[in-house]
Amino acid sequence: MAYESEYTLLEQVIQMLAANGDNKFSRVIEVVVNEAMKIERAKALNAEPYERTEG
Repeated sequence: MAYESEYTLLEQVIQMLAANGDNKFSRVIEVVVNEAMKIERAKALNAEPYERTEG
C-alpha cells in the first residue's frame, strides 16, 4: 500500500512540473526520476539493463 501512495505522489509531482512548460527545473527532475527508476528496476530484477537472468 505504501508503494501505491508514493507512486501517486510522484505522479502528481511530475504532472505539476510538466504543466509549467519550459521550466528547466522540471527537466532536471525528469532526468533524476528516470535514473532513479533505472536503479530501482535493476535492483528489483536483479539484473542490469540488457542483462539476462535465470528464471
